Amino acid sequence: MTAVVAILNKTGMALAADSAATITNGNNSQSKVFNTANKVFTLSKHHPVAIMIYNNSEFLSTPWELIIKLYRKGLGKKSFRTVTEYSEDFRKFLLKNQLLNFKKKEREFLENNLYRIVQNIIEDLRNYLIDQNDLKALSLLHNFEKYENPPQDEIDIRKQIADRLEGMLDQNIKDFNGCPKSEGLSEFDLEIFNKNNRDWIHHCITEMLKHSTPSLIYSDNIEGLKLKITDLFISIVQSKINLLGATGLVFVGYGSDQIYPALYSIETDGIVNGALRYSVNQDIVISDHHPCNLVPFAQTDVMNTFIRGMNPDIHNIIKDSLDKSLSSTLDTYNSTIVKNTEGKIDETLLETLKQDFKENIMSSMQNDIESILQNSHIQPTLQALRFLSKEDLAELAESLIYLTFLKRRTTSSLESVGGAIDVAIISKGDGFIWKKRKHYFEDKLNQHFFQNYFN
Repeated sequence: MTAVVAILNKTGMALAADSAATITNGNNSQSKVFNTANKVFTLSKHHPVAIMIYNNSEFLSTPWELIIKLYRKGLGKKSFRTVTEYSEDFRKFLLKNQLLNFKKKEREFLENNLYRIVQNIIEDLRNYLIDQNDLKALSLLHNFEKYENPPQDEIDIRKQIADRLEGMLDQNIKDFNGCPKSEGLSEFDLEIFNKNNRDWIHHCITEMLKHSTPSLIYSDNIEGLKLKITDLFISIVQSKINLLGATGLVFVGYGSDQIYPALYSIETDGIVNGALRYSVNQDIVISDHHPCNLVPFAQTDVMNTFIRGMNPDIHNIIKDSLDKSLSSTLDTYNSTIVKNTEGKIDETLLETLKQDFKENIMSSMQNDIESILQNSHIQPTLQALRFLSKEDLAELAESLIYLTFLKRRTTSSLESVGGAIDVAIISKGDGFIWKKRKHYFEDKLNQHFFQNYFN
């Protein structure tokens, strides 16, 4: 995990990132934190543009640091009009670079995510059977014995399990089809994807079920289930939902035609159909109408509390608590009304009135809280940011990362923010300037590094 932040106003922008990298084993039961990760990089040696990374430090098993430095070397003195265009060129580089050759790793990326999706589906089915206390079905689900002529009661139970799984798959497909689509797959060609992958996907599903829930392999509807799992997989792949290994990339700085700083952030995790799978998170350009911004990434709770004046978790707790209290109170009122009118009142009407009343109260409360936060905290903070110098922006950015570190240290949660804080300033006139930066080597012993930097 990590914490990074960018603060922008018309004078320039400040970037800050911690150095923590959290390593977990396969089942996430154990974690270890290393405080030596680099998360801020210059994207060009000659122009004021940089990139920050958060979450996964690798892309398809290749370190982002290596990828970024290969891109920077190939970019040379070339520049682009906007920060967004730098992002577009970087995405093309990921697909076209022959040395990295990421397209060859597409099948592995898809298989890893298919395996996780099938695992989650089976886990959901298992939890449902546990909730229903259906021990017979639960036992059969994980029965690895194969019967040539199974008894009729087992055939019936298999059918019930398959029917339940089919219903869960239908609901999941409906939910994911309603999700926003990944911008990187806007021209996703389902026909080509099916042609290239459907047989292989069906084979993978069969092998996965054999090793987890073999009883499903012998159900009468196994082919239909494989089709639905495939449809669910395609729905998830096309959506904005992050898959395994997702990384946030934050492009910051100035294009050649930009007088004020800009920020463009995406999250990406792999390649599908020869295209980069990514979604856009932020697209910010400082202007006269938008003179400043403070944008946190990854672990944002402490920084959002600073900006908004209220911890987002507390806000959600208040909202949920009020919703439950209103529902309980109104249910009591409705029951009393029905009892005192001897059932002569329309209960459907009462339920409609209850929902309307509750929604009005919740909406009014939300608007009041948001108005107070805007007037008392958010707007005054942004107004101050507007006039801060570059040095003050850098100090604030570093302080926000340090506050996040202190919060993690003083609670029982994993210290997933820590280590040295790298701080940089980017301005149109001075370019990219390191204010604080950790080195893995001593400067005086490696003068050749600095002499060869622009070569």
